Amino acid sequence: GTSGYDYLNLLNGLFVDAAMSMIESKIPAPTPAEQDAALAAAQRLMLANGLTAAADMGTWLWRIPTDGQTLGESLYRSMGLRLEDAVSKPDDFLRAVHPDDRARVRAEFERCLREGGGFNVEFRVAWPDGSLHWLRDQGKVFADRDGRPLFMTGAVHGHHRPQSRRGGITRV
Repeated sequence: GTSGYDYLNLLNGLFVDAAMSMIESKIPAPTPAEQDAALAAAQRLMLANGLTAAADMGTWLWRIPTDGQTLGESLYRSMGLRLEDAVSKPDDFLRAVHPDDRARVRAEFERCLREGGGFNVEFRVAWPDGSLHWLRDQGKVFADRDGRPLFMTGAVHGHHRPQSRRGGITRV
């Protein structure tokens, strides 16, 4: 069968295509072709949302110039968050990462911003019931024509084998 990581790669591609199309569609007075592209992007995003729910994955988008972040509903569940929890900036996302993993995840995002390209990082999150869960975040930064970072997007896949806080931390 198809592995979770195959779905992760597929979803990341779909999400990036949809995000790029939506950003490009904000150009004033879109042509009919641009309107068709925006509709196709919305359809791909709907497909990606359905696949993320089926594969127990989540997606996120960070609009770098405004420092605004959007998380997909599935990602809230994967991270043990409630939909009403405020996660609108990267620092909010990082606060949900286990304190022992937070600096490493931040460093990987910063490296990606400096160097461009993609990232692939694993980290733990603590759910409200005290269980720890490993997640893998894979994504990419996209720049404008002048090379300035425009947005970063990622897809997160959870291992979802809970670990007790008291039982020691081992990688699953």
